[in-house]
This record gives sequence, C-alpha cells and structure tokens, in this order.
Amino acid sequence: MRYMGRSFGQAVPHKIGRHSHPMAKPAPEPGPPSGIDYLGLLSERHRAESDGG
Repeated sequence: MRYMGRSFGQAVPHKIGRHSHPMAKPAPEPGPPSGIDYLGLLSERHRAESDGG
C-alpha cells in the first residue's frame, strides 16, 4: 500500500471480534420501560421553539 509515494507495507484486514476483560461482569438486564416518549417530547419542544414560541 502506498500513500503520497511512501510505502506503508501490505494492507491487512482487521478482524473485528468481541473483546472483554476475563473478570468483566455481563451487562445487567434492562429494567421495565418508563412509558416516557423522550424523542416525542424533544420533537414537540423543537416544533414549539421553531414556530416562534
């Protein structure tokens, strides 16, 4: 592989794998849904602000 006339050696694909520390605990299960539509609230606020208040 060359860039701007300089050799960087042979390009080798990077293998993507799962990395974790052997002592790492698994992620906890998600709790029950809160029922709050956060994106909906943001959308309403954005519309109200962009309409002039």
